[in-house]
Amino acid sequence: MPLTAEPFGALPGGSPVICYTLSRPGGLTLRVLTSGGIVQSLEVPDAHGDMANVVLGFASLHWYLAPDNTYFGGLIGRFANRLAGGRFSLDDQNYTVDVNDGGDCLHGGRSGFDRQLWHAEALSDNDLRLSLTSPDGDQGFPDRLNIEVT
Repeated sequence: MPLTAEPFGALPGGSPVICYTLSRPGGLTLRVLTSGGIVQSLEVPDAHGDMANVVLGFASLHWYLAPDNTYFGGLIGRFANRLAGGRFSLDDQNYTVDVNDGGDCLHGGRSGFDRQLWHAEALSDNDLRLSLTSPDGDQGFPDRLNIEVT
């Protein structure tokens, strides 16, 4: 079955969010959003052939954009977990990064990868690539980072 794309709403600045659907024979269906690279749903057949969504997700973009977002299905970065005090050292250099969890940095800060609009490219009817560039200094993190997820 071919890869499909459909609108899933718009970000506060007006950028459209697209939901890509990849389907396989036997029923497996994956839905991925360009907002946050979010896996919105993954439907798989159980032992009896009944379909079930096996990931936590929302039916509306509104819930993914809520300030108390639970990170459901999102691509996390630049750091997954907490950086205590929003600080870390790398190669004898100290860095201070964005804090969003009390005084700590959780999953990349207030504008982590789960809050970014990813570029999507259909590689074939069966493959989708999401990409994002995080510039040097993004959320306080050093160096430019080019990310691709297929």
